[in-house]
Amino acid sequence: MHKYSFVSLVAVSFVFLGIFLSSQAQAEETALTGTLNGKIPIEMKLNIDGQDAKGSYLYTKYKTDIPLKGTADAGGNLVLSEFDDKGNMTGTFKGKLSAGGKFEGQWSKPDGSKVFPFALESKAGGTGGGGAAVGTGELTQGGVFENAAQEDAFAKSIGSEPYNSFLETFQLINEQDDLDGLGARVRSGFVRGLAMEMAGIIMCLPSGKYCAAKTDGDRIKVFSNDERYIKTLPKTIAKWREPFTHISNVVFVSTVSGKTTAPAAGSAWVKGKWNRVGTGRFDPSSLEISAVASTSFSFLISAASGANVGEMAGEAKFQGDKAVFTDKATGCVATFTKKGAAVIIEAPGGCDTFGGVGVTFGGEYK
Repeated sequence: MHKYSFVSLVAVSFVFLGIFLSSQAQAEETALTGTLNGKIPIEMKLNIDGQDAKGSYLYTKYKTDIPLKGTADAGGNLVLSEFDDKGNMTGTFKGKLSAGGKFEGQWSKPDGSKVFPFALESKAGGTGGGGAAVGTGELTQGGVFENAAQEDAFAKSIGSEPYNSFLETFQLINEQDDLDGLGARVRSGFVRGLAMEMAGIIMCLPSGKYCAAKTDGDRIKVFSNDERYIKTLPKTIAKWREPFTHISNVVFVSTVSGKTTAPAAGSAWVKGKWNRVGTGRFDPSSLEISAVASTSFSFLISAASGANVGEMAGEAKFQGDKAVFTDKATGCVATFTKKGAAVIIEAPGGCDTFGGVGVTFGGEYK
């Protein structure tokens, strides 16, 4: 007959209780916050169940979840891979999650070309913080600047907050052509999976001057210490801007004067195609804008009404926040106004002569 002491039973009970509580804690979600590369605020959510770890993280500024999946061991060592919306792996977090809720280690690209430290801790324990840095040399390493001194001058010129924002944006870097023929060093950058929200471009001129632009919420901010580009986009940056049809506002920050200037005339316009809202199969109308310059753009409007068709084409010149096309022969005066991503066209009177009976060109185009 076996005998068990009361103490032994209690001890065994506590062991099983500990295992149970541990497994419950592992299944719960852990919320962490901190920084990537010492300056980029990020937030992470983790679920650890045995050797399986999964969750997501996001850049605090943009609030777009990036999935994470990986493994964990008994020592708190985690390997978490991130994926884009097509299921491609875009990076890996390797680090250790301590009992105190701190998760520290290194993030790297799949090919190892970039490695950044990260430091996170439980939201209950604080925010993780991270001071701003100036002239870190990271953009030089990525080929954006020719040397660290050039990068440091750029950082000091635009200020630490905008500079850190460029660092945050240039996760993936591409070489671009100098369409202005200035002999400029041109690089564009973006965050994988957020190419339309976090993107930028930097032109470094041989003279040491620069013109740089980046997305900033519902606007594009342009920084330049070259007087030629404190109100006008160089062709290179205008070309880079074309895909961002959802962003119409451009703010120029002149580091020559240190003052922010109002959007220049025409800065809201980009190449593209739009269709008239509220039209059916019998009265369609489309707008195409091309050759956007500092003072005007070229356009073509194709419209129909039943069997009758018409086209109105020409050059619309910027007048304040509008663009105006005038045809002296017909007396047509068409006005183009940007409304977010849409274009409002007013084309009364003589403009109808460009089409057959019932053909009109005015309306809202999206």
